[in-house]
Amino acid sequence: MPIAELLHEVDILYNLPDKQLRKLASICLEETYGEDDVVFRQNATGDTLYITQEGEVRILVDPPTLGVEEARSPAPLTVATLMGGQIFGEIALVDPGPRSASAECTSETRLLTIRGKGFDELCEQDSELGYRVMKNIVAEVCPQMH
Repeated sequence: MPIAELLHEVDILYNLPDKQLRKLASICLEETYGEDDVVFRQNATGDTLYITQEGEVRILVDPPTLGVEEARSPAPLTVATLMGGQIFGEIALVDPGPRSASAECTSETRLLTIRGKGFDELCEQDSELGYRVMKNIVAEVCPQMH
């Protein structure tokens, strides 16, 4: 599937015209991961949004983050499993601070990435695109505000 077509399916890119989706597609990079490969770890800094193209990604959180004693559950807990067209790491476009979870592939996985620097430059060139994407990120992260 062409990148711009996949971007049509991404929630935070809702309502973007084809021209803006093509601009975003131009800054996307494709990365391939193997089964059990870690995309990023909880508390690591990051500046990249990921879009699952093929395969499956498990989002994991350390038990204390969820208020669970490590003695009861020493391994990270799966809080989501993501597949084609789903995104993760989107907060890094707004806040390049520590990641709130880890991301690990459960099979061979192809991801599209949008790096913060490229996204920022694109937003400077097309402020309407930046406004729409940021508004959609807020709506996804804080649905009660929507």
